[in-house]
Amino acid sequence: MADPYEILLKVARTRRDAAAQALNLAQQRLTQVRAEIARLEAIERGTRSTDETMFATGTFLCQISRRKRQLLDEIPGLERRVDAAKQETLEAFGECKRLEVLMERQARAAAQEAARRETQYVDEIAQLQYQHRTVRS
Repeated sequence: MADPYEILLKVARTRRDAAAQALNLAQQRLTQVRAEIARLEAIERGTRSTDETMFATGTFLCQISRRKRQLLDEIPGLERRVDAAKQETLEAFGECKRLEVLMERQARAAAQEAARRETQYVDEIAQLQYQHRTVRS
């Protein structure tokens, strides 16, 4: 049967990995949105209307402005998602660390108990040998 702490640690590590992945995805999406906004702004700055393109340029710039507004509206939600993912990741890492420390303590206590029993066993043997020598003398 598996140790309950090992099972809990496995679950905590899975949660930690999922939280870290969610954080990475949220940060990537935020970076993509900001990059797209910068690209749209560069297009806006670089677009000059001429007599032949005046009608189409206005519509094109309007679409760029609308898309930029949509992306700017999306940023606060993405930032909240990144913050929540950071918090979840920190909690999951903390839980993993607590379980790892607990398991280390448990292993250390088991090793100390085994060493104590071994010492006690050796002491008993030494005492029996001493008693045996004193009886024979």
